[in-house]
Amino acid sequence: MRFRILISMIASVCLGISGLANSAIITHNNYTLNPDTNIVTHTDGTEWLQWDVTKGKSIDIALTTFASQGWMLVSNDQMAGLFTDFGWGNFLYDNDFSSNVETYTADTDISTMDMFIELFGVTYRSCPNIKSTCFTQALFGSDLDSDGLYKFTEIISDYAGRRGGVYDDKAYVTPDRYDRHYILDYGGVALIRQIVVPEPSSVLIFALGLMGLASRRFMKQA
Repeated sequence: MRFRILISMIASVCLGISGLANSAIITHNNYTLNPDTNIVTHTDGTEWLQWDVTKGKSIDIALTTFASQGWMLVSNDQMAGLFTDFGWGNFLYDNDFSSNVETYTADTDISTMDMFIELFGVTYRSCPNIKSTCFTQALFGSDLDSDGLYKFTEIISDYAGRRGGVYDDKAYVTPDRYDRHYILDYGGVALIRQIVVPEPSSVLIFALGLMGLASRRFMKQA
């Protein structure tokens, strides 16, 4: 009886810890954000660093800061796959331009752009206390033509154009435009890496140890 109670208590502790760890996790289109780590994980086995983490950094600075942790600059093909997953079309080459625009509805909907920004982080918001116009943007690219220039992408929610046009959401990618030293005013750098399988946590190891001790005690009493 005591053995069953002990096992039940250990299971409850483990479930409680697991619930706390996953309480803030956000998932859209097979991408899952853990806000505690600022990492977006895809089901294909890759991790993306939230773009606001690298805000204010050039490509060179971002790689100097994060390459030791396995992070690499997102390639054209990888960004194309990301755009495709969110239904915005794709692009493959350095000088391609891609754009997706939706009808303006003034904060009344939750679109794929809103989901994307929730996952990858807001790098700019016009009014911090309300939804208003916000976006996320990042440098990336493959430099296939060796011109030393890289691409830029921006995903916007509830956007009012400078020339009077209004769009509820907009996502686009520019051709080659920026070098490795350029720093965006309102964006970061898109980084990606393969998932590293974590070792068992100390809490789980401790719980398994308790279960083993309880099992041995129960067998001796039997």
